[in-house]
Amino acid sequence: MLHTNSLLAAWLLVSGVATAGTTVLAPSLQQQAEEIPAEFADRLFTSPQASRVELNGAFLGDALLVLSREGSVELLQFSDSGPQGQTDLQTIWQHYLSEPRALGACKADCPRGLLSMHYNVENATLYLLSQSATGNDQARAYILQPDHGSQGLIARSQLNLAGAQQGGVGGRYALDMSGSLGNWTSHGGMLLSRSSGMDGGWRHALTQWYAQREYAGNYLRLGYFTPDNQHMVLLPRPLAGSGGTTLGVMAGSSATLRSSHDFSSSYPIYVTANRDGMVEVLRNGVLLHSQAVSSGLQLINTRSLPEGVYQVEIRLLQDGVLHSTQTEWIYKSPRWGSAEQRWRYNLFAGQQRKLLDNFDRSDAGEPVWGGNLNYLLHPQVVAGLNVARTGQYGGHGASVALDLNNDNKLIANWLHSGQTGNQADLQWYGGYGDGSLLLGLSQWRKNLSNGTSQPVRTVNLTWQQQLGRGDSLSTRLSHGSDQGVGLDLGLSRSQKLWGSDLAFRLSVFDRPYGSLRGQRNRGVELSMNLDFARDGRSVSATLGSRNGGGSREQYAGLTLRQRQDESWLQQYGIGLSADRYGLGVSGDMQWRHDLAQGDAYLARAAQGGHFSGGVNLESTLALNGQAVVLSADGVSSAVDTAIIVDVASDIPELTLHAEDSGGGHYILHSGRNLLPASPYRPGKFSFYFAERDATAASINPAQARYHLNKGGVDYVVVNVRKIVTLAGRLQNAEGRPLAGAAVINHAGRTISDSDGFFTVDVSASQPELEIKLNGQRQCLFKLAAKPPAQTQDVQFVGDIRCESLLAQHTADTAGRSGTLL
Repeated sequence: MLHTNSLLAAWLLVSGVATAGTTVLAPSLQQQAEEIPAEFADRLFTSPQASRVELNGAFLGDALLVLSREGSVELLQFSDSGPQGQTDLQTIWQHYLSEPRALGACKADCPRGLLSMHYNVENATLYLLSQSATGNDQARAYILQPDHGSQGLIARSQLNLAGAQQGGVGGRYALDMSGSLGNWTSHGGMLLSRSSGMDGGWRHALTQWYAQREYAGNYLRLGYFTPDNQHMVLLPRPLAGSGGTTLGVMAGSSATLRSSHDFSSSYPIYVTANRDGMVEVLRNGVLLHSQAVSSGLQLINTRSLPEGVYQVEIRLLQDGVLHSTQTEWIYKSPRWGSAEQRWRYNLFAGQQRKLLDNFDRSDAGEPVWGGNLNYLLHPQVVAGLNVARTGQYGGHGASVALDLNNDNKLIANWLHSGQTGNQADLQWYGGYGDGSLLLGLSQWRKNLSNGTSQPVRTVNLTWQQQLGRGDSLSTRLSHGSDQGVGLDLGLSRSQKLWGSDLAFRLSVFDRPYGSLRGQRNRGVELSMNLDFARDGRSVSATLGSRNGGGSREQYAGLTLRQRQDESWLQQYGIGLSADRYGLGVSGDMQWRHDLAQGDAYLARAAQGGHFSGGVNLESTLALNGQAVVLSADGVSSAVDTAIIVDVASDIPELTLHAEDSGGGHYILHSGRNLLPASPYRPGKFSFYFAERDATAASINPAQARYHLNKGGVDYVVVNVRKIVTLAGRLQNAEGRPLAGAAVINHAGRTISDSDGFFTVDVSASQPELEIKLNGQRQCLFKLAAKPPAQTQDVQFVGDIRCESLLAQHTADTAGRSGTLL
């Protein structure tokens, strides 16, 4: 339903309302000008007017308009971004009104179904009325895709290498591509992997090759893909056989068009190490992530892992030797969103295939189908069902999630399949005051080497409690039917020392020792970390005692770390450790270059003196029909839509900043830059200098609007020019003031006032002025020499006389010519 002011605008805009044979017309611009004092009427047509712009009764933005006595309007620029989500509309109307357009009914070249335009002098408002004024709210509930789609290709590559002196080298190279053509987004991927174990041969696979299109509330996928739970909120555990690559079709609900991989698993994963070591995270035998860990209870970083619910293997290596393995689940689910859409679903069907794939997949060639269903029973309760079948094997499952309140959440899963039988798990999170509890229960069947299986039950309880300012207590209790009970207790304290942050932690632990049943690892550890934030330096120390494998030992460690934000080497550290085997040494570094970023670590074990280490590298290649760039923003930063920005600057010492209306701040360097952008949602980048860099310079364009589908890449050139300010007066051929003329330069533009006077910024390297009146060029004025470097802010060029159409004049600021008075 339109607001009252929309109806009023429609009454004014449409040609009239018939009453007793008489048509009431909206007053023209000239008629309105006759009702105000003459001096104000002159300025109405000779000076830019700061005005409000409304589209179908809704505020579109504040803008600078030029009005003419002939009844036309020209929009110089919007002075703000307007309401959220309106930047794409501003771009459309600013382009349409960049040249004078007649007010009244639109008869030709009417964008977005424009019916009519009216300017109200009394409230300085330009009203735009289009056919979409009667559009339904349902259509506006979804983001509009770009009118002509988008184009581009983004290729994200990631290299992971990890190895030990005795265990060999393993690694993984993954290439993930997304592209946009029209309103379709294409996805491609390949994987090359080598394990460091006995079967250390190279394995390769084409992981995906499909196209997907988003519709209002739904999506369609065609090609070679792995069925997933995209856009689903409650993600039941995958059924056996449903995770293979499929050549087929998939469709489902699409509650949101934005997807982000940069968040952690809902439930954290911990490992406990006796000494400094390395953790590897593998999925189906493929290395996904590796990180160095120190002794004690450690949290695994899951932010860079793929989205979804799936099982991973956690391998803990110490001194280059596999110490223990554990199986964990990754839970990375998007949120439900609007409660008005209670059903969400996805369906897939096809045939499991192996393309360029030498992995062992016995189900290749089998028909496969399945689906998932989520239903919002209550704003705090979501229920889910899933079913899948591959060849002769099938299964089904159910799940439920309860948000009891803001601090209490419960998730339960159950599934059954002909291959694995019944499996179940339950996760409960409860928060209270200054503490929280996390309880996890699970049951599944474990396959044994003799071909049989046995049930495995696990219980995990984590308790966090704030004891006061800077003090906290953490406890983790675990029990597994195949390993027994484990306990980790930690007391932490934070305070200031010499103006720096000092943190202590006292840990006590009693847990199973590796994979050996019945053996225990017990001990106590005191650790300290002192962070000199101003210098970017920190020091950590550890002292403890433990027993494992039947003997007790004392150990100590010292680590020094340095951060360097302004250098390509952003962080590096060195560590020393000592135990009963001797002295161990380790080092790590993080670096970033314009083309790639990564980290590396190297360690020499105290036991045996063997070396182990790893390297992680990532980069992104983006291109469209105009430009190509290689950037350090890689897989973990989830760059799937971008803008290539070329910065051409006359003042290279100035630092140019870019701020995204959708969130995000970036520092640009001269040359080519890659900026991540939000897919589907229209946005705008604003370019500016820091206050300390304030100088006489212009940025053109100062803003760059974008509207791209996922995989799309846009391109913009930003010119940074040193400027000078020129002031003068325009005259016509008879020597009378030329009022209301547009004075245009690469660096700025303005309108001459009623006396012909103007002030405009011009590029110091291109000091020329183009004079237009009513959209027609009158003359071109060039300075014979570049403006001299002067201390004053404004340089006067005197009178400029446009004697004939398209006349060109030159003059020196220090002298006079036939047209410079």
